[in-house]
Amino acid sequence: MIDDIGRPGRPMADYVRVIRRGWWIVAVTVLLVTAVTYFYSSRQAPLYQASADDLISAQDITNPNQKQSASANSQYVSTQAAIASSPEVAAAAVRLAPDIHDMTARKLLKQSTVTADPVATIVSFAVQYHTKAGAVALANAYAKAFATYSQQQTA
Repeated sequence: MIDDIGRPGRPMADYVRVIRRGWWIVAVTVLLVTAVTYFYSSRQAPLYQASADDLISAQDITNPNQKQSASANSQYVSTQAAIASSPEVAAAAVRLAPDIHDMTARKLLKQSTVTADPVATIVSFAVQYHTKAGAVALANAYAKAFATYSQQQTA
């Protein structure tokens, strides 16, 4: 058989013959990959994620009647999210969750994300933990610790 360019090619029957001879290699590979994947995933500990939101005020407390621009609000909320990601706030959050014994401020910072909403004045906290109740408790404690920290800074 000759291909489109004029070189001798292999007919489709040759490919089918090769696959028929090596079907067991394909089957063993599929079974092996499936077994390794199952073994690896069954050894993984479950991980739960919970989130909490804090609505923050971006209003200028020295002049409450003045409206701020959207970019100023966005920058303020981003700054507040950066403050919420500080070790001080994380340490306060760990203290607010006394039932969680295996968590430190550094570990909380690694297992959580703090994001600023680009449209609204909301800072979101998402925390991952190995139990559902622990994830919920840590997310709520993190949000509460940030709210308390913000109030202390403005007072």
